[in-house]
Amino acid sequence: MRKISRRWIAAAVAVLIMSAALTIAGAGKVRVPDYDQKLAAAQLMQACMDRIKEYKREAGLAVSGEDIHNTGLIGAPYTMVTTTIGVLEAKRTTANPDMAAMAVQLLKEAGVSPGDRVGAAFSGSFPGLNLAVLSACQVMEVELVYICSAGASTYGANQPELTFPEMAQRLVEDGLLFQEGAAVSMGGDFDCGMEMEPGLRDDILARLRTLGPEVIWEEDFQKNLSLRREYYEKEGPICCFIGVGGSITTLGLAEDQLDWGVTPPGTIQKITKNSGLMEIFNYEGRPVIHLLNIKELAAGYGLAYDPHRLPHPGESAVYFTTRYPRWWAAGGLAAAAGLLLWGRRKGRETAALLCMLLLMAGCGGKELGGEACVEPPAASGQAEPLTPREGFSPELLPGAETDPGDWTLADFPGILEGTPADRAEYVLMEGTELENTVLVLRGEEEGPAIYLVAGVHGDETAGWMAGNLLKDAPLRGGTLYILSPANPYGAEHDQRNTASDRDMNRNFPGDPQGWDAEQMAAAVFEDIRDKAPDLVLDLHEARVHQGERDNLGNSVICQSLDEIGDLVIQLTLSSEGGALCASPITLYGSPPPGSVNRVVTLELGIPVITVETCREESLAQRVRNQLELVEFVLMYYGLR
Repeated sequence: MRKISRRWIAAAVAVLIMSAALTIAGAGKVRVPDYDQKLAAAQLMQACMDRIKEYKREAGLAVSGEDIHNTGLIGAPYTMVTTTIGVLEAKRTTANPDMAAMAVQLLKEAGVSPGDRVGAAFSGSFPGLNLAVLSACQVMEVELVYICSAGASTYGANQPELTFPEMAQRLVEDGLLFQEGAAVSMGGDFDCGMEMEPGLRDDILARLRTLGPEVIWEEDFQKNLSLRREYYEKEGPICCFIGVGGSITTLGLAEDQLDWGVTPPGTIQKITKNSGLMEIFNYEGRPVIHLLNIKELAAGYGLAYDPHRLPHPGESAVYFTTRYPRWWAAGGLAAAAGLLLWGRRKGRETAALLCMLLLMAGCGGKELGGEACVEPPAASGQAEPLTPREGFSPELLPGAETDPGDWTLADFPGILEGTPADRAEYVLMEGTELENTVLVLRGEEEGPAIYLVAGVHGDETAGWMAGNLLKDAPLRGGTLYILSPANPYGAEHDQRNTASDRDMNRNFPGDPQGWDAEQMAAAVFEDIRDKAPDLVLDLHEARVHQGERDNLGNSVICQSLDEIGDLVIQLTLSSEGGALCASPITLYGSPPPGSVNRVVTLELGIPVITVETCREESLAQRVRNQLELVEFVLMYYGLR
């Protein structure tokens, strides 16, 4: 078979990279089509917040000193009706009118349209989120059937003189909101406020009975759920369910199985006697919207977490999308195709390369929400197993008879050869069940620092195996921090998630008081902040190409090419030319919300490269690909 000349390939790739850079450089923010609707929801929420401040003033309640934005939605550190501990920063984050714009977005992602009927459970813990949902539904002309509890965690609507059900009812009476609650409850233990001071609880209960909505007082969990369902579906079925906060009737008595944001219908495959309404409605085929895990929720929709200044409604990222000029992408594709056609010799290689160019340029003219993104092609069926490129020798891999658990760097000849660097280590989350060790390698010369995270997903074996092998790497200079595996439980049990079955790579920047995945993410995030490396390397593996799933193959993912654009170009060109890895590497982006890549880049300003190796290749080949990619980066930064 006759081959196309490499110089023509290199020229075509260079033209395409240049056109991609010009396309990105020419990107501009434009308003989303529903900008006016989102803005109207935010303005309505702001009007409700202003009125609640008046209600508090009438009740003799001063604006809290912790309410740095003077929103009127921040409660007391503790009162005799406080149900549980809350996070002040999360409460301040949700006291932002742009949360209503985010709620519009969430409802549309869940498939909710004007005239639809939606159910919601409100907790007094997050009055800002309650108002956001109420405002969004009213502006979207969605019928909202909601049940609200009076109990609240610290810094929520926990002042006994004015509970959230009373705030909401007064907003209806004053004509700002149109939808009354379907029912109210005390919330807290057994949904009857059993942990509250009895005298205050009885006083609040008496006031709730005068509001209009019926009061639910039912200690039995199953009976309570049945009663609530009667209210939600009294006028017909609901098409979506929204849970705000963490009440037992919403989340259930067992561990929460749902991630923040929108969960598509039917995600929950099994319910038990401990399941709450969110799991039940989802199991029955309805989308649910989970408004909790505020750090991840805010980051996922471009809203600041506990900002020093609240933006004016209409300024946040949730109101905008990124538009890319089509002409640079189209021109680059045409020029690259022309170069290949000019320099080709007939054969299937040309057709394959043209297809690759089409895929690489296909995203250039799309409007993408939030960050720049290159989308992988949709899968149409089982892919053919990948095979090494011509010239790749099996002698570069460990023999099939060797145990992967016994592999060393010496089993991968020609890579990372030399005397291991000086080693030190320190412990993250010391003294807890989740403690983990970071190994530190230092070269003899001064130089940059790189922080390597491997095995955030425990079943992505090649990533954390390569990370472990790198602990014996030689360095000429600089510092290499290695956390591998970052999810030890997942690696030990060959599962993607943590012991609580949560995806650590959807929980950055984490929460030191949250679930295990949140605690681990918080420890890693803070350690990266403390070490302030020049680059973070995040080692992963792509899923097998199957059904309609995306197939990332061998690839690198970047949230931003700032500071690392030249490195990524050199890496991909070296791969395409056959000098790096057993098969070509493709550039994809952007990483998902809550990932170490996206959050570290956006919040800390530190560039991150995520490495994905394709699980259709052998484990030994995948490990070598990981090691070669890491050595390439170390050499680029002068550590090798």
